[in-house]
Amino acid sequence: MPIVRIPKVVQLAEQVASNIRASGLVRGDPYMNAAGVARELRVSASTANRVLQILAERGVVERAQKRGTIICNPDPEQAVHAIKRVHMITFQDSVKQSGLMTDPVIVGMQRKLPAAMIQFNFFPSIGNPEHLAHLLDEARRAKDPVGIVLTKAPAHAQLMVAESGVAAVIHGYPQMGGQQLPSITIDYTEIGRLAGRLCVDSRCDYLALVLPNRPILEGDYRLMAGAQYELALAGYKADAVTLRCHTVDGLDAFEWMRTHVKQCNGKTLFVLHPKFINGHSASALEKALPAQSRSEIFVIDEHDHLHLNFKRAMYRVSTPTSENEVGERIAELLAAQASGDKIETKDEILPVEMRKM
Repeated sequence: MPIVRIPKVVQLAEQVASNIRASGLVRGDPYMNAAGVARELRVSASTANRVLQILAERGVVERAQKRGTIICNPDPEQAVHAIKRVHMITFQDSVKQSGLMTDPVIVGMQRKLPAAMIQFNFFPSIGNPEHLAHLLDEARRAKDPVGIVLTKAPAHAQLMVAESGVAAVIHGYPQMGGQQLPSITIDYTEIGRLAGRLCVDSRCDYLALVLPNRPILEGDYRLMAGAQYELALAGYKADAVTLRCHTVDGLDAFEWMRTHVKQCNGKTLFVLHPKFINGHSASALEKALPAQSRSEIFVIDEHDHLHLNFKRAMYRVSTPTSENEVGERIAELLAAQASGDKIETKDEILPVEMRKM
């Protein structure tokens, strides 16, 4: 059976809402600000702020600049026909390598679906499809509409969900069988083309894609195709592009980069997943690419999560679309399906931009 977990920020929101009801607070009573909630829950100020955001979207509290946090409705009546549960379906190996949806995405979803309980469902990468079939059967028989969000899901899972008729959105690219489901993702083809053009403009001899050691996803193929296209236009040979997959919990990626720089006779543009950098110190990367190396670093940082300073100049590519907006759009697509509304654009590709760090 899958492992089920409620996102931490949602758990904390439920805890605060329960405390408000137990304390007897009524509409109009003042409540703690984010700093007070952070102390009470022993969490960071940013997490406490997201907890209050969720409670504000649910109508439990109201937040105003001068008035602070005010109790609005300690026990709000939820809409009868709203989606009451959203299953975030993902696969354990992908989670280890790429991580989960972040709190801002969850907050954005709650903004549009305040009555919904959001939960993660972790399935093994290779498992019995009966587990997913059981979840989908329960979703079909549920009294209130249920939503499904597929994150880094294989083709067979996308096909099963598509055939179930349950309201669903793919967070990523659709694969064979999942094309009839709406999807939202960043433009990995354009990321590849940006990397390819940077490789040409920087007069690099090679472009190396260094990706997490997980099943190769549709976005990875598009990334490589975009880079190959730009390099081919500039007259590079096919062997100028290298694809390497490494675990993100070790230093094997940096070791390979160091070996590559020593062995190859030329300048390389390394295209990195941010997990490789977030998990290790700046010194490890500097050791992999010593000062005398002319190689460049290009980081795919989808929503500007990377906040590290390196001596070496780096390039970052991300989308200007916020994670809150992504969560809101996922929720809107789920709600539209649950209401039987027509979805105009099924595949939403978010724009990207590159800048020097």
